[in-house]
Amino acid sequence: MQLEKISHSIQIITGIVVIIGVVLVIVELRQTKELARAQLASDSWGMSISRIQAMAGENPAHAYGKLCDSGIVDTTEDALVVHNLFLQRVHQIQRAHEIALIGGFDDSRWKMIANGNLPFVFATEYGRVWWNTGRQYINKEVLDYGDSLLSGIGPAASCPGVSTMRTMLPSK
Repeated sequence: MQLEKISHSIQIITGIVVIIGVVLVIVELRQTKELARAQLASDSWGMSISRIQAMAGENPAHAYGKLCDSGIVDTTEDALVVHNLFLQRVHQIQRAHEIALIGGFDDSRWKMIANGNLPFVFATEYGRVWWNTGRQYINKEVLDYGDSLLSGIGPAASCPGVSTMRTMLPSK
């Protein structure tokens, strides 16, 4: 009788362990599905932005450098390139935020990515107008974080990375 009770208890414990294992596998599959979806969306965005830049025939560093020099975007091609350059930066932040939401990494990681990308957008008045014009397309939490960064930056002044980009430009 005692052996029968022990056997029955072991079967119950084994059943519980199996159920917990199945639940963990289901959670892992959902996370993998979300990560794959985020990666596909990112790849799709990257390819479409690259195609637009190729059609415009512009070098992103050149278009951004011109924006930093003059403060304006004077051609449709440059507007497309700069728009897509900013869009790539914001999309990278939003993708990191989505991955953080599903547990791919912690909140500090997507905020670190935002800290590295948004000053590039906010460096010019054009970038700040772009940010405010596209608000409806930006995730609310990313938007709030970007707004808090923007409020602490001060007036548009210098463009980060322009001196490095200028060394990559072909001489005329």
